Amino acid sequence: VVGYAGNTTGTITINKGTPTLTLTTTPSASFTYNGTPIKVNYGISTYLNQLSANFYLNKALIATTAGSGNYISSAAAGTYAFVLNTTGNTNYTAASKNVTIAINKATPKMSLTSCGPQVYPYSCNTIASISTINNQLSASLYKNNNLIGTTTTSLSDFVANQIGYVAYTFNTLGNVNYTALSLNANVSGYVPINIYYANSTSSEVHLTLTPTGITYTKYPCLLYT
Repeated sequence: VVGYAGNTTGTITINKGTPTLTLTTTPSASFTYNGTPIKVNYGISTYLNQLSANFYLNKALIATTAGSGNYISSAAAGTYAFVLNTTGNTNYTAASKNVTIAINKATPKMSLTSCGPQVYPYSCNTIASISTINNQLSASLYKNNNLIGTTTTSLSDFVANQIGYVAYTFNTLGNVNYTALSLNANVSGYVPINIYYANSTSSEVHLTLTPTGITYTKYPCLLYT
């Protein structure tokens, strides 16, 4: 019997694994400022928790974990770029996840109510109001470019029997969470005028001011064509 003796060799490669990264936010998409922060859950899963990951917000390191964690951001308007990454090790590759959420500026809730055209005699109360979260934003009321007052809630201005045009402006410059906004309104007091011919053959016109409480006057004049 002829025998044969020898060795058999082989190579087995154990490839690096990919770590499981988790990075979720609530809300999951950009939104308009409403006083609500962003809630973040992050984590890394590897065999025997051998690999850690770094959690960043806007390139600033917030935490390092070999398991999981959570984070609550500011509620202020702005852009929030979240990144979770690991450089890997002898058993795992490097990996990274990222989520960017924008909290956009809101428009402040403002109103400005006045009376518009008014026949003498009259009275008018112009009301301006602003509503923001925690009354964080102030607005100013102007009458004919003169400051009446500034408020974080509401204010008013009273006008009575004033002949002519009164222009109101109610505005705010905004802040980190709210845009700027300006509203306009007016009250204009006027006197009705009756125009009539003195007689059927005359070109003389009489203008008569007739409101109660005002002495009326006739203004004769000539019409030219």
